[in-house]
Amino acid sequence: MSIRLQRVGSEMQKNISEIIRTKLQDPRIDGFVSILSVEVAKDLKTAKVTVSISSENDDAVIDAIRSSAGFIKRELSQIMRDMRTTPDLNFILDKSLKYSERINQILEGIKADSEN
Repeated sequence: MSIRLQRVGSEMQKNISEIIRTKLQDPRIDGFVSILSVEVAKDLKTAKVTVSISSENDDAVIDAIRSSAGFIKRELSQIMRDMRTTPDLNFILDKSLKYSERINQILEGIKADSEN
């Protein structure tokens, strides 16, 4: 990935996070939403946005974010005016946090069983 694409992705990451936090008014979005990374395609037509969500209902939250992709893209185009076109945003849910929590629960259960 070129330095330019990395800089664009980093700037988009910061701005998308701000848009979701301050401008998105969807009641399905609860908990903490974190934008982990933005990978921009070479042609700048698409961007893969990896999202981590700490909520009981993370599927509903990612659905709300995906349904707001057009709004987020429009807001992003207003912020990043120096870009000729704003990429289409594809939101991907990162489940590694939930996975690691589950592994920790299993390990704690094994530890508790071995102590008894």
